[in-house]
Formats: sequence, C-alpha cells, structure tokens
Amino acid sequence: MIKRPLCAAAVLFLCIQAVITGGLFHAPDQKPAAFEKNLEYKSGVVLTGTVCRREEKPDYTILYLKDNRVLMKKRIFQESKILVYIETTNHISIGNKIKVTGQAEAFEAARNPGNFNQKFYYQKQGIHAFVWADTVEVQNQHIFLLREKLAVLRAEWKKKLTEHLGDYYGNSMSAILLGDKSELDSELKDLYQKSGIGHILAKKCTSGYICV
Repeated sequence: MIKRPLCAAAVLFLCIQAVITGGLFHAPDQKPAAFEKNLEYKSGVVLTGTVCRREEKPDYTILYLKDNRVLMKKRIFQESKILVYIETTNHISIGNKIKVTGQAEAFEAARNPGNFNQKFYYQKQGIHAFVWADTVEVQNQHIFLLREKLAVLRAEWKKKLTEHLGDYYGNSMSAILLGDKSELDSELKDLYQKSGIGHILAKKCTSGYICV
C-alpha cells in the first residue's frame, strides 16, 4: 500500500468521507411521500432547502437538498430530501440555503430485468423526486466548509485518476471509487447493467455522500 500512494490516498479519502457524512443520505424510507403522491409529470414547483451535497457533471450540476419546503399546486409539502439539477454556470456551495423554481418529476423504475432501478435506488435513500431548475437564488450563504472542501477534493481525485490512468480507465475507476459515472464509457456501463452488476457503479460507500 505504501508503494502505491494513489491507492492509499483514495482509500483514506473514502474513509474520511464515510466517517464525516455517516449516513447522510442513507435512509430506509421507501414509502411514497405526500409530495410524490401528488406529483405529476413536470409539475411546476417553488422550493427552499439546504444544499448538503454537490456533484459536478460536464453539462450540469446535481444538488442534494435537505429540509425542503415545497410549494406545488397551491399546497405546501415538507420533503426531507430532493435532487435539483442546475446549470454549471450557477456555482452553489454546500451549506447554502437556496430557493429554486422549476419542474419536478418522479424517478423511473427499471423497465427491463437487470437494468438499474433508479426509483428503488433513490427511495432507499429517502429521495422521492428531482427538480430541473429554471432559477436558483441563494438565500443564506452559510457554507459547510469541510464538506465543501471534500467535494472539491473529489473533483481533484477524478482529475488525477484520468491523468495517471487515461480517460477510459480513469473514468472507470472514478465511477467505482467516487461514484462519478458522468464520463464512463457507455459500452462498459451497458456491460455492467446487462450482466446484472450495475449496482457496482451505483454506490460505493455506505454514507451515500460521495456516490451517485
């Protein structure tokens, strides 16, 4: 292990995040929430919540929000966890309280046996819906400094993996170690899913913080 500093650092990185975030997005709540029951395809919503995780993708950014207050169809819903997709030009820090307007949707179940079941995967974490943001407004600029630094470190590790292993193997290891599948080779991803082992790419730590 000492002769392989990249591997050792990656293991240490995973352990630190598991301890710090311990179960942040891992919950047994799989029952449909009131918000999900009233949700229609692309329902217009206005919500406020606190960012507790951020994932950078090539074309967009995913924010994990907690303690959400959602206005939909003139009704107020309290939703513990929601995913929000925003444009990469909007930089939001972990810990910020934000107001989002956009279109909400429910997750899809697997259509074929062996395929990744997005609905089941997120329900296990207590997440029942996602929102495509039209506008994002920061209402409180408080930052969870340690988590923010870890998110930046995660992005740096992906960069190091691709620099040392090349795009194909670097992005493959990034998917397995960091849960970042945004640039994973599509044929390799299909191979995992068709083999019934797509869960290997779905989540690689119990905390759920660094994983998709």
